[in-house]
Amino acid sequence: MTLPTDVFNETYYSLIPIECFLNRVFPPGFYDNEIEDIVHKRLFKPRKDCEPYQLVSPIDWEGSIHSSDRNWRMQLQGWAMFHPIMNIFDTFENKELLVDYFFDIVTDWMEKHGSDNDHTTTSRMPSSYAWYDMSVGFRALVLAFFINRISYHKLNIDQSRCNLLARAAEKHLNNLCFSDAFSLNNHGLFQIQGLMALINLTTFSENSERKKYALEKMEELIFSQFTREGIHKEHSPHYHFYATDTALSIIKTGWYSSSKTIEDIVLLADRNKCWMVDPLKRPVCVGDSILTEQKRLTLPDGSGEKTIVGDFSESGYSIVKSDWQGDVDTSHMLFLTGMYHTKSHKHRDCLSFELFNNGTRLLCDSGKYGYRSDKYRNYFLSHRAHNTVEIEGFDIIKIKPYQTCLNAVVKDKNDNYILEGKLDYPAIKHHRKLIYKPNNWLLVEDNLQFARGRSFTQWFHLGIGFELVIYKNGYYKFINKSNQVIEVECLNKELETTFSFGDESAMQGFISEKDYMYEKAVAIGFSGNAKACNVQTIIRYSNDTSFKEYLATDRGAGQIVSDELKSSLKQPVLKNIKNFFFENENISIPQGKSTISCLVDDVPLQFYSERKKKADSLLIMLPGATNRAKGYVDFQRHSWSEDINCHVVSFSDPTISSENELSIGWFQYKEKVNCIASLSKAITAIAKNLNIDQKNVCIFGSSAGGFTSLKVSEYLPEPTVIAINPQLYLNLYTRSHFESMVNYSYNGKDIESKTHPLHERISISSEKIKQRSNHTYIVQNSDDVRHYERHLKRFINEYSDENLNLNEVNNWHEIKSTDGLNIVIYKDPELSHSPPNRSDTLELIKFIFKNA
Repeated sequence: MTLPTDVFNETYYSLIPIECFLNRVFPPGFYDNEIEDIVHKRLFKPRKDCEPYQLVSPIDWEGSIHSSDRNWRMQLQGWAMFHPIMNIFDTFENKELLVDYFFDIVTDWMEKHGSDNDHTTTSRMPSSYAWYDMSVGFRALVLAFFINRISYHKLNIDQSRCNLLARAAEKHLNNLCFSDAFSLNNHGLFQIQGLMALINLTTFSENSERKKYALEKMEELIFSQFTREGIHKEHSPHYHFYATDTALSIIKTGWYSSSKTIEDIVLLADRNKCWMVDPLKRPVCVGDSILTEQKRLTLPDGSGEKTIVGDFSESGYSIVKSDWQGDVDTSHMLFLTGMYHTKSHKHRDCLSFELFNNGTRLLCDSGKYGYRSDKYRNYFLSHRAHNTVEIEGFDIIKIKPYQTCLNAVVKDKNDNYILEGKLDYPAIKHHRKLIYKPNNWLLVEDNLQFARGRSFTQWFHLGIGFELVIYKNGYYKFINKSNQVIEVECLNKELETTFSFGDESAMQGFISEKDYMYEKAVAIGFSGNAKACNVQTIIRYSNDTSFKEYLATDRGAGQIVSDELKSSLKQPVLKNIKNFFFENENISIPQGKSTISCLVDDVPLQFYSERKKKADSLLIMLPGATNRAKGYVDFQRHSWSEDINCHVVSFSDPTISSENELSIGWFQYKEKVNCIASLSKAITAIAKNLNIDQKNVCIFGSSAGGFTSLKVSEYLPEPTVIAINPQLYLNLYTRSHFESMVNYSYNGKDIESKTHPLHERISISSEKIKQRSNHTYIVQNSDDVRHYERHLKRFINEYSDENLNLNEVNNWHEIKSTDGLNIVIYKDPELSHSPPNRSDTLELIKFIFKNA
């Protein structure tokens, strides 16, 4: 008998295209050499890397011999043994043999699972794959296919088989209509297509309501699977093809024609396939992708441009590549990913990229590997397997999806393409900028900002076949058998370098281009430990050196002075006192009390000022250690203004900021700028605006403020300088405070080394102090033993000048001042390093300032 019409829909005696049931359809003859194994021996081989497995009843449906291979187990439960049979069915002569095989499998499976609860659901990694979302969707499509083919070819089956087929169909319909079993990901496409196929091929009374549910869920799926730009959301160019082809098969049936939205998005995704491949038409190996040529893909006609841009930054991809119809041997491509829509197929690859040039993958992402639960799968999912930054204690998979972190692609005046994105979390900020000159070089800039010091590594993975020929101080040169050269150089010479090539112990240096296969490849890393670091690495594969011009003209400023920082400088600082903002040295001091925020050579400076009507001198006060419990803007001693008859300015140290937990910073701020020089310029501008000759300026500070006062005096020879108990060599101060500053300001570099070009920033130069034209006072409590013994005595020894004036005093009025350096020694065992109280310090300032 043929299928009865009281259960099966007679209107579907037409042949439904196989694409409506199968995602992968192969041309006639593809399986000709495998017919014996597939049909007669009933061998199951879901992937090329698998050994054939003979299906003999009773079948071990849990796949215990492949317990760690999740994909194998899912395909067994999904009846994937019929996928090749569905490919050959319409041309196979003995169709009854195929139908017998089908019913043998259905019978065996139903004996095992036919009594299972229809509303069973599973987790993403279940102990059994019987009711796993993808398995159910696959089985429903197999059932629907055989219903259609049995009807169309008018194949005879007995009543018991009709009943079995009806029971199996209804069981799957019930499960697929159970909303808790529905998966809002690419697996859901197979669930709903299987559901819709069974609805259209059966006549159960509930089918009308089931169809409404299926249509509603398919719309929901399309919007969950694809962005409005037509990009698949599951982080994989390879799955873009898979999901799009599945969706195209879905709309081909006409079952969803009442929803134009579904068709529009799917057709847009189909057009976008060309952006998901490299110039050799292979999917970019981002996420769960493998490097298989998409032979059926037709690329668009040439645009006439040498370079074209695929800006899908709203979705999470930014692409710059050579024109579609260009010569592969001169082609290029840069593909940046910054996508996190769901956890499906998501690797820890945020801001990773692939670089292709002249027919070769120069830098490549890890690839899929597969779903076997082993150390290799763990590796290929990890940060370290991608061209991104691995950050201590940071796992993006444990964080809520951010959709996209990319900015729009831009092109600068020199025809460089700028691709960038940012991960912005309270404790971790990672801003990546890729500056790309096609066919020549790529500059990778990673600006890292952490709430605490963290270790990090910037990783790069070279394409298979490159061998190291030169290494020196962070510079690597590689060559492959085609004599293609790639040079990788980290410009942060203080960072440690790592080189790996298939290192099993460290699990580094592997690339996967095919399922469950991996090859050894070069991985290099640049590592450090800091609260902030701007890591720059240049990747060259031509003789073009124009990246040096970019570094010379664009380096630093945009990274240091953000719009957010500028905005914060314009906000009020002290209650009931107006704040003013100025850029560069265009500082104007208003009458009375105010706070001023200004940017001087990209250094954000803030100070309290009180401009007095009849004052003819200026006192600059610089801060020591800050009590962070009270915030980070700290105008120390600013209230003293009421006790002294001169203009008063009290600076806060910009090194102490919301970016760190420092309490002492010595105006070191950041490596790329000279904060002391900027402070000196600001003091000069302030004095000029107040019409005060620099000889009538006094710069005062104690401890860290004393260091800063003396350091500023190296730039300003005319003001009087008073430093109480100052640090003179920062590396001799409390080690933890010094290292915390170095980690923030200098990214942990060895600035302590005298050979470091910026070493002079952390010590007072005796030679420069000698060259000053006005009085310099170092006032030291001899009971502050640490500073007296370790700082002052060493400095005096280095100074070795007969003009040094040494005073040992019981009160300030005993000070005998001379031009040049005046050392004032006093004794106060109770205060030790703490400065004298307010009245005593003001008395000192007034006495010196009067006699200067």
